Amino acid sequence: PKANPQIIYPAVSSIFNTKINKDKTAKVLKKYGLSAGYFLSVSTLEPRKNLAGLIKAYISTKSKNPLVFVGGRGWKEAEISKLLEVHKDKLKAIGFVEEEELVILYQQALCLIYPSFYEGFGLPALEAMSVGTPTLLSNSSSLREAGGNAVLYIDPKNIDSIKQLSGDAILMG
Repeated sequence: PKANPQIIYPAVSSIFNTKINKDKTAKVLKKYGLSAGYFLSVSTLEPRKNLAGLIKAYISTKSKNPLVFVGGRGWKEAEISKLLEVHKDKLKAIGFVEEEELVILYQQALCLIYPSFYEGFGLPALEAMSVGTPTLLSNSSSLREAGGNAVLYIDPKNIDSIKQLSGDAILMG
């Protein structure tokens, strides 16, 4: 008999089901110089993640809420690093963080913005949704499978799409 192939999607760690702990949250926010209510990007700093487009869209909004980047440096990240430096008054790159801190960073964000041109799956989307954080995903590659009907979608090639839906995501929260 022939087997019926099934798709088995990745899952997030059970740590992302953690309830908010006020003491731990205060310590993590203080450690990174943050207060609740920032836009969040979680990914390696590299071109396929479209972080340069995200930064350009964000800067043009004149938002008072900072845009925080979590993740290590990747390949060909020079343009992204330059934009982070030029706009360091509005952007904060905190690098790699442990899962316990990442949970808190998701919980305290206005929304996760994940404007990738290409993704294999998109675990940060699942992580953000697991803690109830509104999520903006690129309408390309596999991210529609990851987000389903639970997120807002942006056109990663259209800066106006990223700007407009960032405001909509705040209203989702």
